[in-house]
Amino acid sequence: MEIETLNASNLPWVEFEFELQELRGVSSVYGDGLSFDQRNVGSAHIDSDTFATHDRKFEPYDRLLFQSGTVDANLSVSFRLLITDLTPKPVFYLVQDPRIPAS
Repeated sequence: MEIETLNASNLPWVEFEFELQELRGVSSVYGDGLSFDQRNVGSAHIDSDTFATHDRKFEPYDRLLFQSGTVDANLSVSFRLLITDLTPKPVFYLVQDPRIPAS
């Protein structure tokens, strides 16, 4: 999956997190089969044109945190993700959470 996101806020984004959810508002659990390419450690299928690093957390939720970069206001960032679903459901959710600098 390729995602391009515009920072339409007035603040820079210093991190960007994605979370998979099979049920809206409920964090993914082990048994739902959703993950960010969990079977491949060090996956080459996950990257960003702006953030240099990423960290995957698999349990008790499936989150992908991009770090080591900044997206200034009115600029775009691109992400490339591989989402696997070993027990496919017709609908799942990808929550996007841009992070701003803490003061």
